[in-house]
Amino acid sequence: MVLVVIVAVQLMFGIDATVMTVALPSAGRDLGLDLVGQSWVQSGYVVAFGALLLLGARLGDVLGRRRMVLVGVALFTVTSLIGGLAGNGPMLIALRAAQGAGAALAGPNTMALLMLAFAAGPARNRALAIFSAVLGAGGTLGLVLGGLLTFGAGWRVVLLINVPVGLVLLLLAPRFLPETGRTSGALDLPGIAASGIGIAALVLGLTNAVEYGWATVPAITPLAVAVVLLATFVRVERRAANPVLPMTLLLDRSRGTGYLAAALASGAMFGTFFLLTQFLQVVLRLGPLPAGLALVPLMGSMLATIRLVPRLLARVRASAVVVAGATVFLSGAAWLTTLDARSAYLTGILGPLVLLGVGGGLTFVPLSSSILGAVPQALAGSASGALQAVQYSGTAFGVAVLVALVSAARRGGADFGAAIGDAVVGALVLEALVLALAAGRLRWDRPVAPTKLLDNARLSPTAGPRPADSDPVADAPSTTADS
Repeated sequence: MVLVVIVAVQLMFGIDATVMTVALPSAGRDLGLDLVGQSWVQSGYVVAFGALLLLGARLGDVLGRRRMVLVGVALFTVTSLIGGLAGNGPMLIALRAAQGAGAALAGPNTMALLMLAFAAGPARNRALAIFSAVLGAGGTLGLVLGGLLTFGAGWRVVLLINVPVGLVLLLLAPRFLPETGRTSGALDLPGIAASGIGIAALVLGLTNAVEYGWATVPAITPLAVAVVLLATFVRVERRAANPVLPMTLLLDRSRGTGYLAAALASGAMFGTFFLLTQFLQVVLRLGPLPAGLALVPLMGSMLATIRLVPRLLARVRASAVVVAGATVFLSGAAWLTTLDARSAYLTGILGPLVLLGVGGGLTFVPLSSSILGAVPQALAGSASGALQAVQYSGTAFGVAVLVALVSAARRGGADFGAAIGDAVVGALVLEALVLALAAGRLRWDRPVAPTKLLDNARLSPTAGPRPADSDPVADAPSTTADS
């Protein structure tokens, strides 16, 4: 039930990241939103989520992770209710941003609770596999669900459906989720401000680059602000007594390269995913709902592969699995470079979708396991928040780069289908970098020895919080990797 509640919370957030995509034209007509305004309904959620992830993680350290999950879900539920009743466009945009804030407060703490509940080794790998499967499936489920609800009951139901789900989770979470010990120390306000505004500016700049182009003021200005603030953030964190993101997490060669690989893999996967949704709707002229259903083979193959990953991680190095996954992904992306206006779904897209799903399944779980596998409890929230932050930033970067390549190909005279095929080369480059990083990590990566699930008494919410200095990794039997 710990895993069920954690996965349900994350699935609600994952679906909501894309569920409004299909509903935006209807919402825009009702509320008088032009195309730019509609894009902000989506961007507001993403920017707020990315900006507040590290804050959510740090508040979980200070106030308790279960408490922050409850606060985040409550905020998300209330703003979903009010957003479903919104009477004008600016109100809907603001409430979507508030939804993103709620997801950011809860998101990193759900993953941190997962790390607490399951010991390093096969138990945690299985839990991470299920968690990653839900993250991967959320986007496609959001598109399908958004289409069903919008065409069946209207765009407002897309938001209102979160209310009963949120209420059920608010009842289950206090009963089943364990609470964690709290750390002392003041909040690192300069670090929180620099990271929050910096990540928000980065995501905003990348989002604007998709809409307006890279060489435009709406893209260049926030990107320049992001560079300055994120550089300032690194300097602040090196000196902070209670850093929101300890630099030891990033400077460790295994975790640092893992974070970079996770960002690149997210960019390659979701950038390609975005282009394929465009190809299905613009070139093949499928409606939003059929287009969402057409992408199900990607998620199906990913889910099937993820079930096998824990067994692989018990026998071979995580980086070896990532190498295999990146290789499979590259073969699927290479196939997609042949797309043009004459390509059909069965011959030009279905096969690559399956390969992309298998490649993604073999990539994301091992990366998460290697990044979070031996993180002490005191750093679990920061490590989880940083992972989600780099993945969302990587996604925005991948989409922006691939859309820019489509625009360049169109200016060169290519039809829209061929331009998408040409742009997939960008995903090939990103994934090739993932392959290179994983191959380099093979020199020091080691298999994680099996360990047992933590004792149920230590997970029971009635047992009281664990001591702040307790560490589920340290409590477990030592492994070769720990040594």
